Amino acid sequence: MKKWTAYFRSWTIIRYLRLAIGILFLFEMFDSRLWALGLVAGFFFFLAFFVGCSGNCSSKNRYF
Repeated sequence: MKKWTAYFRSWTIIRYLRLAIGILFLFEMFDSRLWALGLVAGFFFFLAFFVGCSGNCSSKNRYF
């Protein structure tokens, strides 16, 4: 369990935003029954989980 909390604590706000957008598209996919939105949701999940930082990754002061 400590590995999971350490993993998510190392995330930046942008990664949390990508995850939230992916969840939003996932719910919208089921609600509107547009299955193509699953690809968009999958893309944002991929960005959240596999694309780390896209800028300055050297900041050690994270408040999350």
